[in-house]
Amino acid sequence: MTKFLEGKTAMIYGGGGGIGGGVARTFAREGAQLSLVGRTQEKLDEVAEDIASAGGSAKVAVVDALDEQAVDEHVRAVASDAGSVDVSFNLITRGDVQGIPLVEMTPDDLLRAVVTGLQSSFITARAAGRRMIEQGSGVILHLNSASGAGAMPGMGSTGPADAATEAFMRYLAAELGPHGVRVCGIWTAGVVETLSQEKIAAVGGENSPDPQTVEEMISGMAALRRAPRLADVTEVAAFLASDRAAGIERFSDRYPAAMACLSDDLEASLAHLRLPVRHRINTRTTNLLERSFEEERRRSKFIPRFGDEKSAMKLVFATLMRVSDRWNRVSVSEIERQQLRPLHQQLGIDPPPEGIPKRARRRKKAA
Repeated sequence: MTKFLEGKTAMIYGGGGGIGGGVARTFAREGAQLSLVGRTQEKLDEVAEDIASAGGSAKVAVVDALDEQAVDEHVRAVASDAGSVDVSFNLITRGDVQGIPLVEMTPDDLLRAVVTGLQSSFITARAAGRRMIEQGSGVILHLNSASGAGAMPGMGSTGPADAATEAFMRYLAAELGPHGVRVCGIWTAGVVETLSQEKIAAVGGENSPDPQTVEEMISGMAALRRAPRLADVTEVAAFLASDRAAGIERFSDRYPAAMACLSDDLEASLAHLRLPVRHRINTRTTNLLERSFEEERRRSKFIPRFGDEKSAMKLVFATLMRVSDRWNRVSVSEIERQQLRPLHQQLGIDPPPEGIPKRARRRKKAA
C-alpha cells in the first residue's frame, strides 16, 4: 500500500519539540522528505537521527520562525533542492500564560502568545503559500487547543492567541483554496506525552497541578473520557497532509450552507461535554440528545433549524440543570465543581452550597 506522504516535502517548524518531533517521525514513516526547523540544533539533530535510524530522511535547519528573511530564504532553498514545498506545519512554542486572572495580567503576558503565535504562523504560511500558489498544490497545517472558540476562567493568553491564529488561517484558506492549496487545522488539548511538571509550570506558574491531575482534567472534558495521545495528533496530521484528505474540501463546495451551520454551531453542539464525567454518564447524548424534564427513561432531542438559532442551545442547558435535580448519589469533586461554575454563571444560577446534595436540602426544607 502506498504511503500517505510518499514523494512529499514537509517543513516542520518546532521540529525538535514534543509534538513537532512526533509529527516529524510519523511523516517520515509515511514517506515524506523532511526539513526540521527550529532554534535548538541539538533537539533537531536528535529527531533527525531517530528518523534516519528508522530509514527515513530529514534535514535540519536552525531558523527562527519569527525572522521573515531567514524563513523566506529557507523555503526557497527547500523548494530549489526538493523541487516543491508540499506541507508546512508551524508548531513552535508561543509562551502561553495561564492561571492568572485577565485583570491581573501584564500586557506582555497577554500579548506574548498572541503575537508569537500569529506572527510565526503568518511568516511561515506566507512563505510556503507563495510557493504553493506557483505549483498549484500544497497543505498548510496549524494546531491549537480550540480555546479561542470557548470561554473558561484562568486560560489567560491561550484563548486570545488561539482565536487570532484561527481567524488568520480561515481567511488564508479562503484566499489559497482557489489555487489548489489547502489550509487545515487540528484542535487538541494537552497531549499526554508532552505533559511535564516543568512545561506545565512554565505556562501556569508554580502552583500548577501535577501532570496526572492535568491529564484527569483534560479527560473529564473529552468525549472519549481520555486525554489525547501523541499518536492521535500525529496520525491525523499525516492524513490531513496527504492527498487522501483532499476530498474533505468538496463538502464545503457542495454543501456550503450545511458546512456553515456546522461551523457556527459546533461549539454549542459539543458544550454538553464540558459537564463532569460522572454527570455525563447520567445523560445519553447524540446530537444534543438529553434526558427530558420529568421522564427519566425518555429523552429529548434539540436540533437547531438554522445556524443562528441559539435559543435551542439555551433550552438544552436549562434541561440539563432541571435534570440534575433528579440525579441521586452523584458525588462532585473539586475539579468537577470548577468545571460547573462557568456554566452556572452563564445561566445566572446560584451554585448549590458545597457538600449538601440537592435532594437532601429538599427533604430538610420539607421537614
